[in-house]
Amino acid sequence: MHRFSFSRSSIETPMIRLLVFAVALVPSMVPLLVGFQNTPTSKIWEGDVVAPKWTSHEKFLLTREGSRITGYHIFEPRDPSGLGNLDEIAGTVASDGSVRILSDSGFIWKGRFLSPDVIEGKRPNGNQADSPEFPFRLEVVRDAAAADVPIPLPPTNSNWEAFLARFKKAVTQRSQPSLTAMMDRRFYMQNARLRTVDDVFRQLNWRELDKVLAIGSVTTSKSAIGRKQESIIDPHPCANCKYAVMVSFRQDQEGQWRWTGIVYPGD
Repeated sequence: MHRFSFSRSSIETPMIRLLVFAVALVPSMVPLLVGFQNTPTSKIWEGDVVAPKWTSHEKFLLTREGSRITGYHIFEPRDPSGLGNLDEIAGTVASDGSVRILSDSGFIWKGRFLSPDVIEGKRPNGNQADSPEFPFRLEVVRDAAAADVPIPLPPTNSNWEAFLARFKKAVTQRSQPSLTAMMDRRFYMQNARLRTVDDVFRQLNWRELDKVLAIGSVTTSKSAIGRKQESIIDPHPCANCKYAVMVSFRQDQEGQWRWTGIVYPGD
């Protein structure tokens, strides 16, 4: 029978090497760990985009689940010609911790998780095709509260033709409650000054809306994050008008059609 004896040093040396290897490996795994969280987490993020002559403070409601990011870019202050300040976003996180966030309006943030609560990167000046790119840094400021999460909108219709028929009927009847229920979270009316929904109907040019719905042509497109969009356009709303009248709609994340705004310079 043979007896085997091990010195303390012969055991500790491999263990120490393994420990050193593990410690060295942890930093490289941080992006991987922060990028693939299986439990959805909603947080408020804030930070600055810094350009040579201006600084823009950015605010987000972001929900991460696995490699997906959903939520909203929160405009502060909001556009005085619009109601609501939430622009839907969609993002992805790669295994190396790099992140790409795109808003429905076409803005893009490209960066990397430095930790679970910090993202640094660059944002093009406008949409992703524009240049130059300006640096940004976003940090978690707090967990999202119930008041931060948008209240669900009433259902409209997932079928465009059925929705449009209902919309035209509401316009004919001047049914403000029906039209309000069809409006998107973020609504825009060119040259208006909107503070409440009532302001929309006080400043709405019903005659031009009737005309564009009666004779306008329909144009189909997709938003920056792939939402279906429909626009109804009257290219010559009046004899001396230089610009078209356009009524716009989009399909939201629940597949429901929403009225997103109307453009008419009024000339």
